[in-house]
Amino acid sequence: MSNESWLEVLRKQCQPPRSQRIVATELGVSATQVNQVLKGNYKGDLARICKLVEGRYMNQVVICPVLGELSVDKCQCHQEREFAATNPQRVMLYKVCRSGCPHSHLPVTIKIEKKLTGTNPFPPKDKEWSGEGKVIFYQSSSNENKNAETKRKHRNTKGENLYSLESQLAYFHRIAGGDALKLSELLETELTKLATRYNQLLWSKKYSRSEK
Repeated sequence: MSNESWLEVLRKQCQPPRSQRIVATELGVSATQVNQVLKGNYKGDLARICKLVEGRYMNQVVICPVLGELSVDKCQCHQEREFAATNPQRVMLYKVCRSGCPHSHLPVTIKIEKKLTGTNPFPPKDKEWSGEGKVIFYQSSSNENKNAETKRKHRNTKGENLYSLESQLAYFHRIAGGDALKLSELLETELTKLATRYNQLLWSKKYSRSEK
């Protein structure tokens, strides 16, 4: 990883043939803001600009309790979105960002419900984060991890954690980074997993009927 500061990276991104306006569009801010940051007289939230640059140009990521691996600029954008009950995932993101997520800069205004992820999505400060799919469990004792995994599988059999095709595709495109071959490999692996799960469901359904 480069030792360049985010400000140095921002300055380089604004050099020809690119421009401050192009960079501003990519970051979702105004060209005036970019200009003021580079001149050192920006009076706004400098930490926010820092996160946008780190996520967009420096490949800085966090583990989101809802979306899994997420660039820090996308994390920032989700924090700034207003509430809208357009889909369950957006509602969940709104709650998590305001429930004490360590990656959120927002004050805690919502008490998170355990049913959101099936376990405590925010580990104690002395615990490490780890992710599996779209659900986050913190590294604890082996018994706690086994219990969490059992609960997750139980929820999946009930259909409470629905497969989000849109989120999964977005995740694969982000990981592939424009590499068509890598994207193809990711999709092939995912299709194989889905086929295995589908066949397992068919067999379990068949045997459950035969037992009756």
